[in-house]
Amino acid sequence: LGEYSALVAAGKVSFSDAVRVTRLRGEAMQSAVNPGLGAMAAVLRADANELVELCRMVAEETNQVVEVVNFNSRDQQIISGHDAAVTRACDLLKAKRVITKKLRVSAPFHSSLMSPARKQMEPVLEKLQIVSNDLLVVPNLTAKGIAQYEKAFLIQQIDSPVLWTQTIDHALSDIGIDHLIEIGPGRVLAGLMALYLASDAAAYVTG
Repeated sequence: LGEYSALVAAGKVSFSDAVRVTRLRGEAMQSAVNPGLGAMAAVLRADANELVELCRMVAEETNQVVEVVNFNSRDQQIISGHDAAVTRACDLLKAKRVITKKLRVSAPFHSSLMSPARKQMEPVLEKLQIVSNDLLVVPNLTAKGIAQYEKAFLIQQIDSPVLWTQTIDHALSDIGIDHLIEIGPGRVLAGLMALYLASDAAAYVTG
């Protein structure tokens, strides 16, 4: 959802269009999977590559979906998919003494189970007016800053992982961002950034 806020802030999408489209997007994602069939869980202090492989193995074993869908930090990822497959992955992780926690969510967001929502939103997003300007936006899908933003990014991100860690890597190392401001309730992102950054740079994060 934050990508829509970024597009509005960058002057690429109007506020009214963003409100309209994100409401439709939320409704489509909510209806994509029947209640109780999906689940999400936070995984703490696991190697991201190993977690991706574990989810692949569980998906093959259960013939269900479980995927890493949020790379929040080097020490926190989110998995999403069918409830039974997510539970199985959590059990295997707990046996390895990896901390997991089921999330209170109503659907398995950003997993491939969201493909019905993507199909529903595609014709809506194809009609969305995107203004061309020189400001960079970093899509969740690619984690690479781009000025000529494409509608395909919004379509494909519905059932694709959020590459947050990779986005921050790119913003700091390649774009040269040195100040980060979290706007809105809470300090979740500021907290993630304080862990991400070295202690001498943490002062540049403001929630």
